[in-house]
Amino acid sequence: MTSSPRHGLYIVDHEGTVYRAANDAETTLTVEEQTDLRAVIRAEGWYVRDGSDGRNRSFTLPTDRISKFVARIEVYAGQPYVRLLNTWVLTFDPFTVRLRDVGFSLPLEGATQAEFGVEGAAPLTQAVPASGVYLIQHLPHAFAVEDGAGASLARGKHSAGWVAARTKNGVLAVGHRETWQRFPKEMEVLPDAVRFHLWPAHGRTHPEINPIKHEEIHKLWFCHQGRELNLAQPMDYYYATAAIADNPSTGIYKPGGTAMGGVFSSAMGTAITSDCLIHFAAAPEGARAVAEAFQSAPHVLADPAWTCSTRAAGILHPYDPERFARVEQEIVDWTRGYWETQDATGEYGMWLYRPWHHNTYLGNGKWDLYRLYNATHHYEAYMPWMLYARSGDPFYLTQGAANIRILTDLQIVHYNDPAYTHREYYNGQARLPGAVKHTNGFNLWGGDHCVLGHPTCYNGVILAHYLTGDLRLREVLVEEWQKTLVSDRLNPEFAGAERSANPPEGINTAREKNNALGELLDLYQFTHHPAVLGYVPQRLDHFLNTFIRPWGMPQHNVILHYGSEQARRQIIEAVEERMGPQEQFKDPKRAWFTHSPHENYALALALKPERRDMTFAAYLAVRRGGPAARAFREQKPRAEAFCEVPDRVNFLPRVLYALANARSTLAMDDLDRLTRAPHQGKNDRQGLRCIVREDKDQAFEITLYGVIQPGGFPLTVFGPDNQPVVTAQVPGGHQCPFVITVPKDGKTGEYVFFIRQPGHGSAPFLPFTRLPGEVYQTLTWSQSESASFFFRVPEGGARSFECTGPAHDFNRFALSRLNGEQIAESAFTPELDKAGKPTGRTLPLLKADVPPEGAWLTAGDRATLYVRTPIIFSISPDRWFQPAPDKLALKNPAPVKP
Repeated sequence: MTSSPRHGLYIVDHEGTVYRAANDAETTLTVEEQTDLRAVIRAEGWYVRDGSDGRNRSFTLPTDRISKFVARIEVYAGQPYVRLLNTWVLTFDPFTVRLRDVGFSLPLEGATQAEFGVEGAAPLTQAVPASGVYLIQHLPHAFAVEDGAGASLARGKHSAGWVAARTKNGVLAVGHRETWQRFPKEMEVLPDAVRFHLWPAHGRTHPEINPIKHEEIHKLWFCHQGRELNLAQPMDYYYATAAIADNPSTGIYKPGGTAMGGVFSSAMGTAITSDCLIHFAAAPEGARAVAEAFQSAPHVLADPAWTCSTRAAGILHPYDPERFARVEQEIVDWTRGYWETQDATGEYGMWLYRPWHHNTYLGNGKWDLYRLYNATHHYEAYMPWMLYARSGDPFYLTQGAANIRILTDLQIVHYNDPAYTHREYYNGQARLPGAVKHTNGFNLWGGDHCVLGHPTCYNGVILAHYLTGDLRLREVLVEEWQKTLVSDRLNPEFAGAERSANPPEGINTAREKNNALGELLDLYQFTHHPAVLGYVPQRLDHFLNTFIRPWGMPQHNVILHYGSEQARRQIIEAVEERMGPQEQFKDPKRAWFTHSPHENYALALALKPERRDMTFAAYLAVRRGGPAARAFREQKPRAEAFCEVPDRVNFLPRVLYALANARSTLAMDDLDRLTRAPHQGKNDRQGLRCIVREDKDQAFEITLYGVIQPGGFPLTVFGPDNQPVVTAQVPGGHQCPFVITVPKDGKTGEYVFFIRQPGHGSAPFLPFTRLPGEVYQTLTWSQSESASFFFRVPEGGARSFECTGPAHDFNRFALSRLNGEQIAESAFTPELDKAGKPTGRTLPLLKADVPPEGAWLTAGDRATLYVRTPIIFSISPDRWFQPAPDKLALKNPAPVKP
């Protein structure tokens, strides 16, 4: 292998002009890192046109400089391979410039054989003709091996991402990570060179694919196929989106408007980073082993328990399936559900692989097209790295690494030409280096952007750098984001991208300032640059004294990293007030105007671990997510908006830390078995009738866990003779628990009491006792979380069961056998007016025969039911019994007022 100016990094534009990094006489070289084991050499410069001096720079053709590069060459002591981490920064106008080929070339002498790695199969070996041989991964699940004349030699599914060229002097191998996932890619061997094509030289179009069908439009085929790379999103994307949504509006908060933002967006300032390994081997076998090891991306991590104990990543509880199996499984379902849905919808490509979504999945490969792609809006970028730090699970490393590359390459701005007059369709912004893109552009580089405000997630990039040492991530944070913050405030684009500087009024301003405050504290801890602190006081004053709305990590960082005693006091006070009688609830600084209320409980309990009531409140805050996470992972249509996943997951480990370290522990296993009691309708005067059976004379307890309505309610227990035994006033607020003791009274039999809880504001948990029999009756109920109840039809009674409810999308329920086999589920049927004509509304209706052994009635989250025939239900078959008629005839002495 010999040095040659014809090789190295290169670009070919649509006119056939060649630009090479080797032509740049002003390339800067620095030793960025050096130890006894490795050194990292950083090269930065331009792709310069062949035959030019590189002086003429224009964002359109003709130009001497077409793009920038930042190449990191990582060499290892005593090893015959080097890692190349090359970042290609786009500096041209994508509306006028297209590219035919982007890649790098390595010279060699006399290549006679090429070996292409294949995922899950033996490598493909081909002789090298004079015209060369190449493998092109032209679809995510299809590659072709062809000679230089285009003759087909082999076909396959997934390239393993490496090629080895044999010569008489040895083997030159090139590996590239995530090749088929980031298609199209091409690996080529010529007699005198090995080339890796970031954009293929032999690209192709697939006419069998309709790129604007609903199940295809999100795959951005316009920049993933074709002879040339064209980054101008076609106007057809707007027309198709408007038709799919049946709404032609171009408003920023409409699907068509988002697509229009993408059509008019410019990819100038985006980048692509390629992670490659170049190996000089003695034999193909050695090259193959190293290439396969490189693809596996091995990584060493400190013991997660130790990492959590340092609090370097904040307040986290290490992965703990023994104590918190249910919550840990919920985390798995949320995060794997995200990954599996992206796989199911074919979300692959060099401009697309592993971004985050803002919207919902509709099923059948289709997405809601409103705000399709979301860079960081709800702190998704932080999520996998936090989970990796606390667990060491390689899945989170894979998920995080794929996402952080798409974020820091495509969704953070890296370059702007002041002479380029283009501005974004919405907000009218030009490019500001270091700014993060938002959600209003349909493609990955479209939309508005900011350097401080709620759409950013720089702390995800910071944590990823801490855990991996990736120098590209540090460069984005320090040389772009921080540099802009401290040195480029006079840039005319700065004011529009610094959203936290707005006046301190209103909800939106609060989230802009508070998110920025959390990230500024992260940045200062990262670099200790004194100018960063200049941004803190005004935003800290707003957070502490005006509006402590959580968004991002402000509360956590102000308490833990800044050490604010005022913040500690205010969080505790906010939680204590929330846990009191709710008619006294004021929330003057809007601590509860948040997507993630469970963080408040976690922080308060972490600060006051002796509080038993806070322990239960923190437990309640994380209790509900399991069924929703399972539905999300099962890819049920509209199971959850994807931006809601980090709202839940990012703070669960903090709650687990608080629960694990609470001094007044609760029996979590017992609490996990509790079922939320139904709410009653406002006109249900009786409330929830509760009947318990005492088989032997003994004292027993009625235990109320949960949130009780403001003012509480009186509770009277009637004995077997239907006479009052105990009367108590149940207080409002969080009960953890409130206990009523029914004394030993020389009697056995059935006891009755009524729970008065109308509306959705509160509900205790079932069961209320540890007695062997406990059943309930209510004519109407609503569920604030999904639950299943068992019931039977009395002997001689009609087997037909029927229920209905109000018309809304979430109102679904089902009837199942004891073995789980579904008997029927609610179907939406037209509501009829007095004349028998449909009103245009549809009601959920469930009607079926109940088996003699009984059935399960499952109500979904936010389901409301009207039971046509009253039933007696329980939480399980073993606790069910048919109460005596006189118990069903008793009246609530303190009925709910209609």
